[in-house]
Amino acid sequence: MEDEEPPEFDWDHMTTEEIEAATDTLLDYCERDTLDFMRFQKLIPHYASVFIQSFYKQDRNNVEILSKEDSNAILNYLEYGFEIDLDNLQNFKNNLSIVEFSTGNYPFGGLERFIMALRAFDLIPLECFDGFSASRLNWTSAFEYNSTPLPDKKQGVFRR
Repeated sequence: MEDEEPPEFDWDHMTTEEIEAATDTLLDYCERDTLDFMRFQKLIPHYASVFIQSFYKQDRNNVEILSKEDSNAILNYLEYGFEIDLDNLQNFKNNLSIVEFSTGNYPFGGLERFIMALRAFDLIPLECFDGFSASRLNWTSAFEYNSTPLPDKKQGVFRR
């Protein structure tokens, strides 16, 4: 069955019942994780996927490629697992912006995953306010940074 082409449907001209039947047919054709992987490939730009895959390898000291299960976990994290809500985005000159966000729960899990997700989409955090203090982020590699406290600041900045 792997060598077969997936069935094609005229989604724009189908009734609700026909869409449900077609969905069942597609699920019979391939497993749900394959559909999720296809969704990952469609939604995540190539440059972000390359960054995430490189971070995944570095972070887990892993030499394997990003699997279908990993891509599904990444999509779930991007869609549901940030633990933050975007409150405001201010764009300034020189490709600088301020991202204001609030945490959705306590205890908040930290900013590391959020910072790396921003970085994957070529948004480079330069300063960060974690709710208590601001810090300057000095990037030492694509995935690592040192932070320096900025006691007088109350927000963070990123560069694109």
